[in-house]
Amino acid sequence: MGVQEWRGHVSFGQAYLRLNAAPIDAFEFTVKAVQTYQWDWEIRQQVYLSLRNLTLHHEVVMNEDSERWAWEVSYSASPWSPLLHASKIEVPDG
Repeated sequence: MGVQEWRGHVSFGQAYLRLNAAPIDAFEFTVKAVQTYQWDWEIRQQVYLSLRNLTLHHEVVMNEDSERWAWEVSYSASPWSPLLHASKIEVPDG
């Protein structure tokens, strides 16, 4: 395991620990993990799921590009995932 991979997994672990208690922090750590180590499919899949978790706990204002980026990152990891498709967020036009 290289340093970059290790750092990505440390951030991913931090995100996992905060999913319920601090969903904003969890999403931020997930994004950091992807930016640090984008080759792990589990980290990429979690981006959209963390975003969806955040929207369940807080009112989130985002544009379509932000939602699309998160979707594309996660979809690239597991396009067949029923959980991912069930988590699709409807972003209002505006």
